[in-house]
Amino acid sequence: MSKQLQPFIREYLSDLNLSDFLGVSLTLKHQVDHQNLDPMLCSQNLRHFMNVLNKRVYGNRTSRHGLKLQIFPVLEKSSGDRLHYHLIIEHPRELPLIRFKELIRSSWIKTRFGHREIHIDDSIDHGWIHYITKFQSMTDQVDWENVHLNR
Repeated sequence: MSKQLQPFIREYLSDLNLSDFLGVSLTLKHQVDHQNLDPMLCSQNLRHFMNVLNKRVYGNRTSRHGLKLQIFPVLEKSSGDRLHYHLIIEHPRELPLIRFKELIRSSWIKTRFGHREIHIDDSIDHGWIHYITKFQSMTDQVDWENVHLNR
């Protein structure tokens, strides 16, 4: 289904000012406590990660005013069958880049399924959008439950 939506998704993202965003890849553990990972658990794990990250970035403004980082996540399965996310995530300008990267890493690794393999690219262009929306596998999908873009 995502492959059919690909041109529309790319068009939707085409007017984003990517200088305000980072490209992030987050890997997930295969299983925890004999519980195998599936797309629903991936989505729950990412939602928890974003709740923690938003709280760490914005403090009480997250709950009081609904302040949240913008994010566009795509879930993929690697050739080695490891599920991972590719994200476009907003970099809050009031936070130094090095500090924000630390918050991403420490928040992700503390999630239940967060794996230590994390890649953060602080200079992305629309090539990143094309990369994360390639949808090569039938299991590759946008995690619509966790999309948050101010449009």
